Amino acid sequence: MSFKDNFKQPKVVWAVFFAAITSFMGLGLVDPILPVISQQLGASQTEVAMLFTTYSAIMAVAMLVTDVVSSKLGIKRTLIIGVLLIAIFSVLSGLSNNVWTIIFLRMGWGLGNALFVAVALTAIIKFSGNDTHSSIILYETAIGLGFSTGPLLGGLLGGISWRYPFFGVGLLMLAGFILLLVLLPKSDKIENSYEKEKFKLNDNFKENENDKNLKEKFPNKNKSLLDPFRLMRKRNISVLGIFGFLYNFGFFTLFAYSPPFVLGLSAQGIGFVFLGWGYISGYFINIHGT
Repeated sequence: MSFKDNFKQPKVVWAVFFAAITSFMGLGLVDPILPVISQQLGASQTEVAMLFTTYSAIMAVAMLVTDVVSSKLGIKRTLIIGVLLIAIFSVLSGLSNNVWTIIFLRMGWGLGNALFVAVALTAIIKFSGNDTHSSIILYETAIGLGFSTGPLLGGLLGGISWRYPFFGVGLLMLAGFILLLVLLPKSDKIENSYEKEKFKLNDNFKENENDKNLKEKFPNKNKSLLDPFRLMRKRNISVLGIFGFLYNFGFFTLFAYSPPFVLGLSAQGIGFVFLGWGYISGYFINIHGT
């Protein structure tokens, strides 16, 4: 499959792609304006750093249950609710005059992001005309663009007012909400693995030995909120989880604290630093693969 084939996508895929970029903008959006918020709202460095902590913490915790929620609501409803929550809480953050109000609003923002992220990749794969590998590349491209352009948008708009980046994301997510509402087909419950394999084998599939084998391989049962915790019993999953925690702890320590408080750059300067970082990261991802 050629590089150009990745861009031959239905409109609905590009709608999810656009919303994914805007969704991931929310993480780095506030980084360039942290010093400005600290100065104008009289907040300490710890308080403004909480804008990252609450957002990331709520998103991390919510991701434990979003799989169950999305399986009940379906793809369309989950995406739309997530995008709408991001739009609402980002605009409310821009209207706030107290740093702790913004901190609590970022919690709602993180919840919306968790709902969206839970099914965004599934939606791209489901509606894409290409294979899974190309869909994952498209999704990771959206992540890279969101991480890199988020701080840039925050820096450029934050040079005018610290409120404008929040309003900017709110408007972009509102546009994404309209696109998803119009272009997404009627929501269906996300099919479990057993039903997918059953359909592939035979349209007129009847109970036989294959059916029993499939049921053993893909148990057809309701998802439980405890499923993510049960997975931690497996050594490879727990090791990867611990490694991921340590990696993200170190990464976000540098991401959230160093540029605004150590480098001493302006909002625009911080934005361009992260734009360069995002571009280089995306380049190496494309070189070395997913």
